[in-house]
Amino acid sequence: MTRAANEAAKKPPNSNDAEAPASARRASLDMIDAAHLARMTFGDRNLEAEVLRLFDRQCAMLVEGIRAASADSAALFAHTLRGSCRAVGAWQVAQLAEQVESAARACDGPGLDIALKRLADAVAQMRSAVAHLLDAQS
Repeated sequence: MTRAANEAAKKPPNSNDAEAPASARRASLDMIDAAHLARMTFGDRNLEAEVLRLFDRQCAMLVEGIRAASADSAALFAHTLRGSCRAVGAWQVAQLAEQVESAARACDGPGLDIALKRLADAVAQMRSAVAHLLDAQS
């Protein structure tokens, strides 16, 4: 798939292209604490971009790992995701990962399902925000 096709697939239906950059930037700022990320990467924009790319890939892998894992393993994956989120300033997603971790440790199947759905939705939003941040840097 071409980059243009990837970008088109990310846009919500009926999105107004004139409003997209401003709303994407707001969403990005809501999902990632830019000041925290800059501190963690010593203000190096190239390092920040590399960290965000690695973080994006890790998020996808960890959510899939949680979905496929036993409760004990799901708790470990969620714990890892929580730490990664805190490292880049994705506070909301870190909190949701903590909820998944707690539900998995408690072997609360229904609670885990609900928490995982919320986490997966937030990770999808955050990954979109990361993509917009990376696009803005290039």
